[in-house]
Amino acid sequence: MNIGSLEEKLEAKTDSNWTLGVSTLISPDDPVKAVNEILETNVDLQRIEIALAKQLDDEERCVNKLTELRRKHNLRYSVHSPFLYDDLAHPREDLREINVNEGRKAIDLAARIGARHTVLHPGDLFYRQNLPSLEVFAPFRKPREEYLKNSLQSLTALTEHATSHGVVPLIENLYPGLCDRPEEVRYLLSRLENSKFLLDIGHANISGTLEELLELNPQYFHFHDNDGEGDDHGPLGEGTIDPGKLTNQLMDCKGDKTIIFELYSLEDVQVSLEVLAESLEI
Repeated sequence: MNIGSLEEKLEAKTDSNWTLGVSTLISPDDPVKAVNEILETNVDLQRIEIALAKQLDDEERCVNKLTELRRKHNLRYSVHSPFLYDDLAHPREDLREINVNEGRKAIDLAARIGARHTVLHPGDLFYRQNLPSLEVFAPFRKPREEYLKNSLQSLTALTEHATSHGVVPLIENLYPGLCDRPEEVRYLLSRLENSKFLLDIGHANISGTLEELLELNPQYFHFHDNDGEGDDHGPLGEGTIDPGKLTNQLMDCKGDKTIIFELYSLEDVQVSLEVLAESLEI
């Protein structure tokens, strides 16, 4: 598929710049392998998000290889902080600090490979999500406001670190978790200088707040589909998200836009691109 042609079609409809990209979630244990696989296909995507499941085992090798590939193929990178352990709103401060340090390392990696953005999860609702709904556990339950304050403390430290390294933090909506509500996104962004909002379409589909979050006029997106219940990261068009409606809604968002297809296979990326292209004809 000619990605340039697809981006041009999107730009012609909105008079703004569109960038389409892909996540290395297709091979989260080895981003170098993932980037090479992306380059070997006919999916001509030059914006690549390095999805860290955890910190890299051989960071020096990865940094050197990723930098070499970026320069050779004119790639544009972003980095997604480790998603296997990244709870920035955890009730325990010592555990939050561990996750903040993981975020700092992701920002450092972004700076080293020439990535401009780092995606950060704002945090979970730990006790709410992990304890049985029994009265005996009532003393452990915390209001969302407390988790949000914990998240702000963590994100403040990460935003300061990112700014000092020339990296822009992108705060993503979660479900379950924080920022599935517009007021929580506004709360954080109003207090975090230089941070932006990244709207994860799949997460918003589960929370049922997609239209509300679109009203925040985001410029950054993760694209994947699901049945409205599980975070499946399926290809666009195979879940309950209406591609035509979604495309029209994105047209109403002002400013330049970056879409990252956050999927588990390049086949799913290809399917999603074709569905997106078809939606432009509706």
